[in-house]
Amino acid sequence: MKNRLLMLNTIFALMFGTLISCEANKYVLINGDRQIFLKNNSECKLEIKSHFIREAFLIFELSPKGCDLEISNVDEWIEKLTAANGLDSGAIKLSKKVDISNRKVLISNGQTLRFDLVKDSRTWNQGKMDFIFPKNTNILGSGKPFFRETRVLSLEVGKMRFIF
Repeated sequence: MKNRLLMLNTIFALMFGTLISCEANKYVLINGDRQIFLKNNSECKLEIKSHFIREAFLIFELSPKGCDLEISNVDEWIEKLTAANGLDSGAIKLSKKVDISNRKVLISNGQTLRFDLVKDSRTWNQGKMDFIFPKNTNILGSGKPFFRETRVLSLEVGKMRFIF
């Protein structure tokens, strides 16, 4: 009897806890991984992660490793990024936490730049799409242009999972 009561209490706690504390979460794979490191010719690496919020809304995190990253003209960079990906104006926005002075952003080694991407859900091809970082001289890593060539990332929405 004691074991049965303990088992019922455990089942009840798990079911109730699941209903209260579990939230559905999807993740995004970038070129098949949860994160990716892009490199330029110097010691500078750029870690990129992406989080899936809902079908057409992603958050990207860019974090330099081994160098500082400077975006000399944020508005121009966002325009080029938007155009390269065939997005509507205003589809890419920097996080409100980003301090922009004179339209220039400096991201120190280990810090993170977040930007939001809103893309029409019809552009997802069965949970997959390409995201393009175009050739650009506005982003400097260790004083050298980071995106000397266009980089195409393959994004894929991961399966639903539950966090307790």
